[in-house]
Amino acid sequence: MSSLGRGLAFTAGALLLHGLLSVLFVATIGAAHDARRMDARWLEGPQPVQVMVAGDSHARFAVEASVLGSAINVAVPGEHYLKTLYRLPWLLQHGTRTTQAVLLPFDAASFSSFKADNFQPEVVWGRYVDFFELGRHKGARFSYAGRWAKGRLAPYTGELGSVLQFLTHTKHFRDEQNPSASLGLTFLEGGPRAARRHLQGADPWDPEMAWALRRILALCREAELRVVLVRYPVTRSYAQESRRLGADPALRDALLAEIRQDGVVDHLDFEAVFFDEPRMFSDGDHLNPTGRRWLSRLLARSLQQLGVLTPRG
Repeated sequence: MSSLGRGLAFTAGALLLHGLLSVLFVATIGAAHDARRMDARWLEGPQPVQVMVAGDSHARFAVEASVLGSAINVAVPGEHYLKTLYRLPWLLQHGTRTTQAVLLPFDAASFSSFKADNFQPEVVWGRYVDFFELGRHKGARFSYAGRWAKGRLAPYTGELGSVLQFLTHTKHFRDEQNPSASLGLTFLEGGPRAARRHLQGADPWDPEMAWALRRILALCREAELRVVLVRYPVTRSYAQESRRLGADPALRDALLAEIRQDGVVDHLDFEAVFFDEPRMFSDGDHLNPTGRRWLSRLLARSLQQLGVLTPRG
């Protein structure tokens, strides 16, 4: 065989292997990712709910939807406001289920830049995120074109972490009742270390996150959805360390004063509710099943008082 023939055969083989790996990645990791499973939870039922719980791991492990009653929790660990900006409208536009209100996190970590540029795996988040629009917002329309191409043309590249998580059933591919496994934690991470993971070396008040939240609120107003911003419980040491690292609650308070509108955008603050109850946490900033049940009961009563939830008969 000539060198040209060998080259063509090698290229054809490489393209075939690439195609097979791409299909396998989409069919396994792409399909089993937490976001896709939460999407299915939303899409599988036609019945309306009064409350949708959206957001990140704080919301995911703090709210037991069955305790609230007419509610569904579609929160995904690692979902920041920029992701929610695109995923929330996608959920509302697909399927036949409807909701009257959306709960969004309003925590210190919600405004940190520590994961602001993380959209991996792109084959998952590209289902919702308009990478060209996002690039245009950031001042360079094609700055995220590589992410768009990766999600569609080479989904498995740079995804060793996702593959390992899938194989070990951790983080985005795990038992959702186990927060430590869900977050990929191999130890019970204390409050100070958790706060440093969220804030050290990051901008504690990322303007992109504040912008995205405002956009989300505008979309909810257009859809006539009530929004409740929730500060979820953290340990006392997490709160202290996060403030030392620059996550000043006054910044959230100032933003809240601008966007709050009773009956349209409401606010509930549970950040300190378990400061003296470490038994409620699985680590420095996530509730365990016991804490989730307690918080869900408190949240249900608060939402009933706001008129967001109808009290159970």
